[in-house]
Parts: sequence; C-alpha cells; structure tokens
Amino acid sequence: MLSDWGYTGNVARGWESKSVEEQIEAARTRHGESKARLTPEELEIVRKRDSLLLQRTRVKRELENCGDERYRKTLSEGLAYLEAQLSALGWKNELGAPGLTPGTESV
Repeated sequence: MLSDWGYTGNVARGWESKSVEEQIEAARTRHGESKARLTPEELEIVRKRDSLLLQRTRVKRELENCGDERYRKTLSEGLAYLEAQLSALGWKNELGAPGLTPGTESV
C-alpha cells in the first residue's frame, strides 16, 4: 500500500514545502543569516519609506518626460517634498546628492 501512495501519501498538501522552508531557515541560522525581527513601528517606517520611494520614482519619471514648465515646477516641488519626507525617515539619496529642488531643471 505504501508504494501506491508514494512518499507523501498520507501527508497534508503543502507539508513538503513547509519542511523545506524550515530546513532553509535552519541553514541560514547556522550561517548567521537569521531574519531580522522588526517591531510594528519599524515595519510601518519601512512600508512608508517604500511607498515614498515608489512615489519619488514616479515623479522623477514624469519630470523627465514633462514639457510644460508650470507642471515641471509642480513636479519639482513634489519631488523636494518626497525627498524631505524620506530624509526624515533616515533615507539618504543613493548618489549622495540632493534631488531636484524647486525651480531647477533636469538636463
């Protein structure tokens, strides 16, 4: 009878993947790569930062493709606001330079 069912005949579906996940986690722990446990407050900061970074990317893309000077100014002000919010969360621009500030052009 066991040969008909194979290795996982009486095991609930998904059991194998849980076992594999546990093995991977155990290996990481042995190698010092344990998961960082974040507090709810830290998770909220990470989510807010990620959201602001996505918005910043969208605004920068729109700014690059914008031809209307008034709209460009609005986008530049929005970008400065997003970067100020990110800086308040401890973010540093990847290039070490500030982003576009109101009134400047990206050319």
